[in-house]
Amino acid sequence: DQWIITDGNQRFATNFGRNRNNRSYVLGPFETMVNGVAYSKLQLRASSPESQTVQVLDGIHSITASSVGPGVIDRAMPDSQPANALDGNPLTSWRPNRIAIDQTNDWGPGDQWIDIEFDEARIVDPLSVTLLIGLLGRPEPIDVYTVTDHGRVDTRLEPITTSQSVGVTPGETRHLRVAITHDSYLRVTDVIGISELTLPGDPIIRTLRVPIDLVDQFSGPDADTPAWIFSRDSRAAGTLASPIVRDFRVPRAATVAVSATGSVGAPDDVFGLLNNAQWMSIRASSTLFDAPDLAARNLIDDDPSTVWVSGTAIDDAERAPQITLSWLDPRVVSQIRLGLDPEFATPSSVTVTVNGQVFDRTPSSDGSIDIPETLTTAVQLDLHFDPTTLASPLLRAGLSGIEIPAIAGFYPGPIDRDATLSFDCGVGPRLTIGTTSISYSATMTYGELMDHRQVPLLPCGNTNIDLTAGDHRVITTPGPRGIGVDQLIMGNAPTMARTDGTGRSLTIDRWGSSSRRATIGAGPENLFVVNEVFNKGWRATLDGVTLPSLEVDGWRQAFLVPAGTGGSIDLAFAPNRTYQIGTFTGLGLLLLLLLLAILPGRRRTPPAPIGAGTWSSPIAVIAGLATAVPIAGLGALLLPVLWILRRRLLALLPIITFGSFATAGSLVLLARDRGDMSAKIWGVASYPVSALAALAVMCVILNFISTDPESDQP
Repeated sequence: DQWIITDGNQRFATNFGRNRNNRSYVLGPFETMVNGVAYSKLQLRASSPESQTVQVLDGIHSITASSVGPGVIDRAMPDSQPANALDGNPLTSWRPNRIAIDQTNDWGPGDQWIDIEFDEARIVDPLSVTLLIGLLGRPEPIDVYTVTDHGRVDTRLEPITTSQSVGVTPGETRHLRVAITHDSYLRVTDVIGISELTLPGDPIIRTLRVPIDLVDQFSGPDADTPAWIFSRDSRAAGTLASPIVRDFRVPRAATVAVSATGSVGAPDDVFGLLNNAQWMSIRASSTLFDAPDLAARNLIDDDPSTVWVSGTAIDDAERAPQITLSWLDPRVVSQIRLGLDPEFATPSSVTVTVNGQVFDRTPSSDGSIDIPETLTTAVQLDLHFDPTTLASPLLRAGLSGIEIPAIAGFYPGPIDRDATLSFDCGVGPRLTIGTTSISYSATMTYGELMDHRQVPLLPCGNTNIDLTAGDHRVITTPGPRGIGVDQLIMGNAPTMARTDGTGRSLTIDRWGSSSRRATIGAGPENLFVVNEVFNKGWRATLDGVTLPSLEVDGWRQAFLVPAGTGGSIDLAFAPNRTYQIGTFTGLGLLLLLLLLAILPGRRRTPPAPIGAGTWSSPIAVIAGLATAVPIAGLGALLLPVLWILRRRLLALLPIITFGSFATAGSLVLLARDRGDMSAKIWGVASYPVSALAALAVMCVILNFISTDPESDQP
């Protein structure tokens, strides 16, 4: 056996309320709130940051914010944490809480801000900021200000989402605040956040520090060296992912072997490799879902069954779908034919750009376009479409091919998915630990490229690295053609003794919320890992045999699959059976209630007269209240009063019921945060709403069981 340290034991957050998202988030050691709830209350078990994978920003001691969005539904999401403003990724951002924007303090409406504490005093001038502005925001100026150890500077910014300079006081500082004024939110009338803060000097490196709490167990001379497995943080297959940057601690000096797998993830790199034909190339301004199967390469493969689909909507007034063809030898171009398809919108006009000359043309019914004879090595086509109406179907822009007779001999034909693509040494990715570097080469098929499958990376030299005791940082760098390291394994036997062929095939047959099935192939003992937070309610069986349940990476659901021939793995969420029984029982009772409501009434025997305020037994009163209070809350204390006054209130019961429900619903709708379960006055769980709801329910019950004796006399 061998300890394996991974970067998957992340500071996690789960919602056990309205939605359970089953996601794991990478948080910094200074981030303490998730979804508006203290992080300590979200842990499945108490643990320190030393036992988790935490985000570290070089040179940053802490970064906090006035509030974290989005608000309204979820009060604070990790996707909106202030650390996103310094991670170098323009796709992430800090967003303030919409509710906090409207709140006030003792000095009036509060501004929204980010506070940064540096490890050491540093220069922050010049400083630039990239804003995040809501889609419904008005184009009004945005006022921001910075505060350092030396004072405050105000700056007015344009309502744009590109980098802008922000004034800051000169001199070194340990503290920086960047704030957006409350008046700016009133003018823009939508959320304003910060996508990126750019400080002078070297860029701030975002790294993940893996658990270090078990170092003492491996520091002895006879202790085995642990293994480390690091994986690139990719949100989905075929998306741009950051390189692997990890901090880890080595308990004692050791020599470890290194193996790696990689793939080409960024869509632009995949399209570039697909388009890199021998004599010509084709590129599109966008592709639907960035899917290689829908790429512009399909337009020059002489196969009408393959298509290119634009990712730009035909009603986008600012951008038109654009295709550019280029080739090596100049040719005289005068005719172009677009492969029109009835499943796609037909362009009303096409702008053809050749050698700087622009021709606006209307394609004929077969897609033909004529232009003056021009000697060129490239043609650019911009597709334009008529405005859409409510009656017309909203089709996408797409073509099945582009024919240019002058360059027909350059067309490469269909893509051979079995053909190989090589990344030689110097073109592949690189790994660096301290002063030691390893370069890699790789070979993959075009099918593996298009499917974003990982392939083994072959080292261009020694595969072993000497590590001294202490802290180390590993950094991977993608190659110039886009291939990067997806997973990195460092260690010795038995982890590194794994040979090719030890994996098992897996096919997902059915994947629901509470019932799932997968087929696993033959092979040795393996873990079947589900990328969800561990839950004891899940049960897994392999051909009827129960599989042991495990928790891996500190949070992830897994099941131990024994060695064998494989079979069908069935997953079932056991508590769902009780939930279904309760649901169907409630449905049956509802149908029974409906049936009783539509059946004709019968003459009921009047109850014996009861003296005003007299009960048959105090014990019955206590028992009734003991039963009602846990169900209806403190509002059940009104039940005896209502029972005493039932004859006088019988005609008013429907009015009281309607008024109580209407008032309770209004209090919920008027709440600033409808999801705030701790609200005292407003919200679904507040005292007035609970009391009014209980009053309405009891009025319904009294109206159903009460009878006026006089009305029942013949």
